[in-house]
Amino acid sequence: MGVFIALALFLLALYLAYRWSIASYEYFKLRGVPFVKPLPLVGGMFPVLSGTVFIVDCISEGYRRFRASRFSGLFMFRQPAYLIHDPELIKKIAIADFEHFVDHSFKFSTKMDPFLGRSLFFMDGLRVGNDVMTSISFGIDVDSVKDPQNDFFQNGKSFTNTEGIQGFKFFLATMIPEYIFTFLRIRLTPAPVAQFYETIVTCSIKSREEKNVIRPDFIHLLMQARKNILQEDQSDRNLESAGFSTVPEHLQSSTSDLVEWSDLDITAAVASFFFGGIESTTTMLCFTVYEVSLLPEIQAKLHAEIDSVQNNLEDHKLTYESIQKMKYLDMVVSETLRLWPPIGLTNRKCTKDYIMKNNDGTQVTLTKGDIVQIPIQSIHRDSRFFPEPMRFDPERFSDENRHMLNQDAYMPFGLGPRNCVGSRLALMQAKCILYYLFLNFEVQISSRTDVPMQLDKRSMGVNAKNGFWFHLVPRREGV
Repeated sequence: MGVFIALALFLLALYLAYRWSIASYEYFKLRGVPFVKPLPLVGGMFPVLSGTVFIVDCISEGYRRFRASRFSGLFMFRQPAYLIHDPELIKKIAIADFEHFVDHSFKFSTKMDPFLGRSLFFMDGLRVGNDVMTSISFGIDVDSVKDPQNDFFQNGKSFTNTEGIQGFKFFLATMIPEYIFTFLRIRLTPAPVAQFYETIVTCSIKSREEKNVIRPDFIHLLMQARKNILQEDQSDRNLESAGFSTVPEHLQSSTSDLVEWSDLDITAAVASFFFGGIESTTTMLCFTVYEVSLLPEIQAKLHAEIDSVQNNLEDHKLTYESIQKMKYLDMVVSETLRLWPPIGLTNRKCTKDYIMKNNDGTQVTLTKGDIVQIPIQSIHRDSRFFPEPMRFDPERFSDENRHMLNQDAYMPFGLGPRNCVGSRLALMQAKCILYYLFLNFEVQISSRTDVPMQLDKRSMGVNAKNGFWFHLVPRREGV
């Protein structure tokens, strides 16, 4: 009898757990919204958990299944979210109706992670890229080629890691309540990494204030913002465009709403700027070189443009203005960002009731806390917007063809006030590195590099499964 009662209670507990795991799964059916059928508890995320599908492709599945809809539904574990298909609706959400979607969905509190909770991304490894971003972000010069074990490079690798346990923690943090992380005292940023950056920035601020040192870097801008004296440099007005992919950036001081910037706030902002620059630039560089190495005719055109610019440079010093004038380089980078956007998926959280209407006339009202996902990579690879989308073709972005593009469907750095901070810097940094690379070398693909490219399905970022491998052939003696 006791065994029977125990078994009955066990089965009842299983049934109740099952009912709880699917309790929210009627959400889209009741609203007449097409959705990807979920599994108990994990929703639509099983392919990610099993490592069989890249997270961007998994969350964007509804875009491929329901092509006639402006939006569809998905379940991220038990949480429902809307996937927005229509570029025009995305533009409204991110820009025109921004006041309804002020936050990202992965807003981490300072209780959950004192460091990331203050960063620009979450607040209410390439060595050359590391060195440049370290100088611009922290005002410190390092050389990771001569000193590959320097503290900035090692901590930078730890901070920007989106694979393994670190990547899995980020993945879980976007899906489950933050009180679980807080209760278990799990931090997303390794404590030694946060301490390293905080010490560097705090000492730098103290030294600058005591010695009245001014260095044109991100720390200086945030020190100005803390004093509410941050102003736009008028000389920048002629340098606003870094190419077709440039997006408006939103970092300014407010005279009506003074923000109290502590040293830790500044550290987190600088570190997030560093993180964004490293990720965007590295992705851009690796995939540009990959695509160009596969297409000799494109590489020949790049060589010709770069040689022409180099021959006309005074003292052979590359300038911002020279980079701006390089149209073919910009076309190549723009096409790389279309096919391999560093941000394959972005999101917003509804902060004020918002009404959306689907193509079949169905109308839904989003309420505070509802999540919308924006499938950037899927839109970039949609033949309705970009014919032969998987073909690498820089000519899409030529002066003769740009007018045929639906520019609302091109958003490599996101869009609106919550877009990627530092996109212009990432573009110019990548273009400078590409300039000197192709000036001095012919790049040939190595047999160790996957063709076609295979992405690491267990990574949160856009990373090659087996890495990037190339042969660099000097174009002139003495290189």
